[in-house]
Amino acid sequence: MRLAARLDALIDRERVRNYSIAFLVLGVIASILNVALGHGLRVLTGNALFPDFLAHWTAGRLLLDGSLDHLYDADFQATLQHVIIGPGDDVSWFVGPPFTAVIYAPFAALPFAVAGVLWTLLSVAAIAASLVLLKPLVPRLAQDWTVVVLAVLACQPVLEVLGAGQDSALSMLAWAAGLRALVAGRDALAGASFGLGLIKPQLVLIAPPTFLIQRRWSALWVWIAFAAVAAAVSVALIGVEGIQTWIHTLTSQRYDEQINVGQAWKQLSASALLVSVVPPSLAHAAQLVGLAVCVALAVAFLVAAWRAPRAAWLDVWTLAALTTVVASPHLLVYDLLIAVPAALVLLDRHPSRRVRLALLAVFVLTYLNPIAHLLALKVSWPLTLVGAPWAVVPLLVLWYDALHACRAASDTSRRSGPAAPRRAPTL
Repeated sequence: MRLAARLDALIDRERVRNYSIAFLVLGVIASILNVALGHGLRVLTGNALFPDFLAHWTAGRLLLDGSLDHLYDADFQATLQHVIIGPGDDVSWFVGPPFTAVIYAPFAALPFAVAGVLWTLLSVAAIAASLVLLKPLVPRLAQDWTVVVLAVLACQPVLEVLGAGQDSALSMLAWAAGLRALVAGRDALAGASFGLGLIKPQLVLIAPPTFLIQRRWSALWVWIAFAAVAAAVSVALIGVEGIQTWIHTLTSQRYDEQINVGQAWKQLSASALLVSVVPPSLAHAAQLVGLAVCVALAVAFLVAAWRAPRAAWLDVWTLAALTTVVASPHLLVYDLLIAVPAALVLLDRHPSRRVRLALLAVFVLTYLNPIAHLLALKVSWPLTLVGAPWAVVPLLVLWYDALHACRAASDTSRRSGPAAPRRAPTL
């Protein structure tokens, strides 16, 4: 307890501001040097420039070239990419929903480097817009908003999104816009916001059951309409057989080995943590146990959301975002951006030493994880435990605190009896 108190005492405004600036500056400098010291469209580490955006650009290029038959063909994608970025044995494998190829097609019409810069600017704008939308939801933190913004921008997931060219900034915007619409009582707009988040479906699939539980019918029907349009466009692009190929890709042994197991170290779900801490021979069994744990977390959320009073909607959606993180079958560190709204709301509405220390631990562990992974590659189990995604542990602590907030709201509602309905405030 004394150690926790001492650590908590270190989390003051001046230190948060100064360390955030330091991490942000060092991160930007490291990214610039990585690109400047590289060769052509490969950075110093040998990876492609904007490696994750390369997969999206490839999908758009396949659409423009009329080669959608190869939309999920990793080897064909690798051949195309190596023509652009230079030879290698790597591939930035596109496995996103088919309809997103339409979104990336305009970027694929441009030279890759130019498209990557434009995509980075779009991501910066999405993060900035998200923070603007979130500010009214956290009135206590808004009193010192500059420090909050610096802390968010300095976190490792933000730097990785911008450096890798990921699309998680758009998912963050979908969550921020959705929450802002809900607080304004504009349920249809909230449904549209989460519907646009279908570019990464695993990050918004929790929205429709939450709409259903809260009886937000217009939000639910709008979300379903967006999902139907996305499905129709996908079928129009690649046909039913193409959809089957996509599903087969996501359930293939190659995907399981390269993504679910091979990248477990940088995923942030409870399942990924279990896979990372067991011997390689038990990885498959750990996946099954992890799946059961994730299902249990999701069920716990649904029960808490069902029991929570309508007035506690913000606590419910905070828990929804954190449940998405810890229970998602595929959520890498850059996807942690969707938890930023939840983390800020939790810190603003239910500040405690445990929440502050958990957020500090997530911040530190996400930075240390890549270094720990490199060390783990040089040793055998159980020393490989050092490279596990330990940030999942403090994320589970935050999830528990969000669950407790929902339960507390339910208990308060039962003690006070039925209350008169209140109109949602407008913003």
